[in-house]
Amino acid sequence: MAGQPEVLNRNPDRKDDCDLLRWLKRYYVGKGIKGSVRIQSEINSGKPVTGIWLVTLSDHPDNILEIIPAVVLAQKQIYDTCPVIAGMASSKQDAIRMVQRIIEKVYKKTGGFDAAEYLLSSRN
Repeated sequence: MAGQPEVLNRNPDRKDDCDLLRWLKRYYVGKGIKGSVRIQSEINSGKPVTGIWLVTLSDHPDNILEIIPAVVLAQKQIYDTCPVIAGMASSKQDAIRMVQRIIEKVYKKTGGFDAAEYLLSSRN
């Protein structure tokens, strides 16, 4: 990978001593999202956030991006293993459209499908 995503400082509100989730510095925000900074803060603190879907880079070699409901991050094990978050959407359908737009952009800019390389690089 070209670089590491910006990792925020430890979260003082989280009761265990884990790092915050990793977000792209310039993550995508779906049209239906209101208050993305507040939502990001709630997700980072481990609170169950319903009605929000996250687009993440994939840790699986056969996948490019993944879509997960933000509410599952209230589970410590999932929170601790969550890949880099590339975007947030207000519905699963909106998240699917976001993934489509990201992949189309990556292909148009690079001629390939390495979304992680593109999104983590300074070109984004």
